Amino acid sequence: MRGRVFAVLVALTMGFSASAQGPPASSFVAKLKHMKVDLSNGVSGTCLAVFPDGRFHMEETWQSLPLGPSGSRIYEDLLPKEALESLQAILEAPGLKELKDAKRGWVSVDRGAVFAAVIPRGEKNQGFAFFTPFPGALTPLVQWFQSTTNALHQRKLHPLRHEKPANCRLAGP
Repeated sequence: MRGRVFAVLVALTMGFSASAQGPPASSFVAKLKHMKVDLSNGVSGTCLAVFPDGRFHMEETWQSLPLGPSGSRIYEDLLPKEALESLQAILEAPGLKELKDAKRGWVSVDRGAVFAAVIPRGEKNQGFAFFTPFPGALTPLVQWFQSTTNALHQRKLHPLRHEKPANCRLAGP
């Protein structure tokens, strides 16, 4: 079971950051994903696509193990202006701009987390994914993600109905 869980985790994360290799989609500010795995409980993930006007698309998914209940919720709304400005400042940090993808391969742990991002950078998109422990340059972005998603939960937004999670893929050219 352990190999299967991490195979799925790696595949999902690679699919998320692989979208960085295409042409830039500057219609978004950042596309971020945080996944947690705990083999005694399950796998959960949250992805967040943030747009220049402050709109966001957030998807939460979970799967209890072994092959227990699963589900998802999808939300769309506006971020507070301060949250958007804070994100934009974090994205401009030189250390974050220099991050490259972690080496691919098999990881075998009982618990852990993955953080992935796609960030438009002019002619190209920067994409990366890291398993815990995260590099120091990533800490402000992970903290922003956690505090922002917590604040969004406190707003008690209503999930969209009849929407299927798509790993925060963005439609359009």
